[in-house]
Amino acid sequence: MKGRVVEFAKRKVTFQLQNGRIYINDKQFKTLPPIYQKMAPRIVSHFEKIKIDDEAGLTKWLTKEPGQQKKFPCEGILFELKNGDRYGVPMFSFPPLIKSLSNPLGNDGSPPAATLTNNRLTSNNRSRFTSELNLRPTQRTLLRLSRLLR
Repeated sequence: MKGRVVEFAKRKVTFQLQNGRIYINDKQFKTLPPIYQKMAPRIVSHFEKIKIDDEAGLTKWLTKEPGQQKKFPCEGILFELKNGDRYGVPMFSFPPLIKSLSNPLGNDGSPPAATLTNNRLTSNNRSRFTSELNLRPTQRTLLRLSRLLR
């Protein structure tokens, strides 16, 4: 799958069970793109520290507190495919990659090729290292990730 990292994003993801149907951010689970149908159980598993693999697991989890909304704060990247579709991907979806990117400098010791300004990735030819040091660790990781995905 080819595409590009568009921006760093922070969003709340809301889960709710209404009339026996799962809703995620007010959209019915079954109408979500397949990538989000696979990602939704992983979000719950990550934040609740329980194993949920599919829609049935989400339903079982949500029936424990019927009518209640469950909200989780997700940080991640907005990824744009060549066809223009955009998908948010939580940072915890990349754990092995994130561990390898924890160093703010590249493997060769060079500073990053871009910085995050107002949640936008931009080219930065001067003061690159200083700019990156002012970013939070997740944003630094995003910058390193964007260079790998080019």
